[in-house]
Amino acid sequence: MNVPLIDFNGSIGNITIQQSPQSGHGVSTTIAAQGTLTSGNNGGRMQVQGGAKSGTGLKGGVALQFNATNTENGVELVELISGQRVVALARLADLSTTQMPTNTGDGVVYIGNTATAPTANSVSGGILYCEAGALKYRGTSGTVTTLGAA
Repeated sequence: MNVPLIDFNGSIGNITIQQSPQSGHGVSTTIAAQGTLTSGNNGGRMQVQGGAKSGTGLKGGVALQFNATNTENGVELVELISGQRVVALARLADLSTTQMPTNTGDGVVYIGNTATAPTANSVSGGILYCEAGALKYRGTSGTVTTLGAA
């Protein structure tokens, strides 16, 4: 059963936060934003923002974490050094200037090394991952192609 926890309704649109039990998976939380639509309009966009910087500080990042008891991030958008914005994928800890030091790019994507390389084949798509710094792709037939050397 979907039970709204918070429901903001206004003249522009509404935001609903609801929880629903998932068989064998605990409780799922959904955040939905929906404006008042007329025929032919696109749907709304959910925007999550980090905090504004204070003085010479850095802009606040946004992280999607696997669970709340550690810093395992699935996706992280962070400003590590002033003017160096990075999207990090599959990090097992918060991204730092150790992994992305000065002059490693602005507006770039960082893919963390895999903790375990895939040994089975996906059925309906490929697997993109980094191993020891090399960008690799494993197709449905099991062929592993190195797209970029370390």
